Amino acid sequence: MSLVHLYNNRMNVFTRSADRTPTGGVDEETLTPKYTDEPCLIEIIGGGEQEMRGKKGKRISHWLYCDTNLDIVQTDVIDVGARRYDVELVDDVQEKEHHFEIGVLLRT
Repeated sequence: MSLVHLYNNRMNVFTRSADRTPTGGVDEETLTPKYTDEPCLIEIIGGGEQEMRGKKGKRISHWLYCDTNLDIVQTDVIDVGARRYDVELVDDVQEKEHHFEIGVLLRT
């Protein structure tokens, strides 16, 4: 069963990169558009609290759901409406290419 009928938001996905300065510091990040206006569903984690998930204990504030035809990785950044999120983990649910569950952290 597809989740497409539940996708009530649109997202823009960006590839994040940052160049190193000659002294080893990091310049401002650069966001390069990867996907635009893709359908998705985003849900806040209950109680407005952040959740720890994954092997490395990644902190997430929302779950984002989308189709698996997109190549989204943990270094990407996602905009939904006026909010920006860092991708913390990506899960192909039951590895059946049904949909992605993406753990994201709201930037404040």
